[in-house]
Amino acid sequence: MEIHERMEALQRNNEQLGRKLMEAERTLQNKLMEHETELEETHLRLEELCSELSLSNREEKELRAKDVCV
Repeated sequence: MEIHERMEALQRNNEQLGRKLMEAERTLQNKLMEHETELEETHLRLEELCSELSLSNREEKELRAKDVCV
């Protein structure tokens, strides 16, 4: 195989690898966005649960205080 043919083969291989890299980067970005969305939803749910727990604890303390007074 002469040098010119090797160069062409290497260029084709480079182009193919470049396309694969771009596709891998797109896939990575999509997954990253999905994970960020999931993380944000999980964080919001955690905040909701913390609020519910806080309210529940407050209600429990109030009921215990009424129990002691009765």
